[in-house]
Amino acid sequence: FQMRKEPINISVQQSLIPKQPPGEVFSGIGQSSSMNIAPAKQRMRWTQELHESFVEAVNKLGGSEKATPKGILKLMKVDSLTIYHVKSHLQKYRTARYKPETNVEDSSEKKSSTMPELSSLDLKAGIDISEALRLQIEVQKRLHEQLEIQRNLQLRIEEQGRYLQMMFERQCKPGID
Repeated sequence: FQMRKEPINISVQQSLIPKQPPGEVFSGIGQSSSMNIAPAKQRMRWTQELHESFVEAVNKLGGSEKATPKGILKLMKVDSLTIYHVKSHLQKYRTARYKPETNVEDSSEKKSSTMPELSSLDLKAGIDISEALRLQIEVQKRLHEQLEIQRNLQLRIEEQGRYLQMMFERQCKPGID
């Protein structure tokens, strides 16, 4: 892999956190807390070019599990990029690698579909459990039927044994026809 020598342009914008009265923190859901407000962090847009540079650095470091944010940052050599940007992007990258069926490009759609995905997973797990229980009950019924058949066979064998014993005894006793 060849790392790019020219600087990569990235767009940085102020976080869109509304001003809150002192003592309240905006959580994005409309809830407030009694903690102090942290200074607004710089928000960065990951361009395709920047992401490709990130992926190259990750691959050079042995993959997403071995790569560290600090190592990636050193290899990328982008001035306005912070360790926090890289940490966040690495976390998102790892998640996307383990769950490739989710579309990472449309994060608003991803966020809105989180609850239905979870409930559908719960529903699917519930259906799987129900199916497993149904199969287990069916197997249990068959085993019970088999046990009944074996009991009946055992009783018939014992009855045949008594009948043969009686016939044998009759044959052995002289004078009884």
